[in-house]
Amino acid sequence: MRRLLTFAYAGMLIAGTAAAAEPSYPKGQLPAGVAPTHYALELTILPDQPDFSGKAVIDVKLDQPTSVLWLHGREIKVSEVKVTDAKGASQAATWSEVPGSDGVAKVTVPKPVAGPTAQVAIVYTAAFNQIGRAHV
Repeated sequence: MRRLLTFAYAGMLIAGTAAAAEPSYPKGQLPAGVAPTHYALELTILPDQPDFSGKAVIDVKLDQPTSVLWLHGREIKVSEVKVTDAKGASQAATWSEVPGSDGVAKVTVPKPVAGPTAQVAIVYTAAFNQIGRAHV
């Protein structure tokens, strides 16, 4: 249950990168530019299973167009990521946890999302945290 709470509340912090600039991954606090405004979570928890699954839908405000969103989401297995712009146009995105980053993940879309708002939908599974370590 601790992994669930960590992922649901702290693990889905989100930030963006301007389409023109591509930094190495952010260390510590995520960069400004994309601000979450609402989270909706659907979870499937079966106590006799080692994993849980779910879908996180995050509404965001964008300061400028971006093709990269940075999140915290450690050791989750993402099966689908979709980014939908303010006009309702959706793009399939890719998710990649940055090796050695302690849980920073990069979500990339083929075309920059202009905003001023967007929605990020992530379908995932994750193992329950058995040792009580924070995953942010």
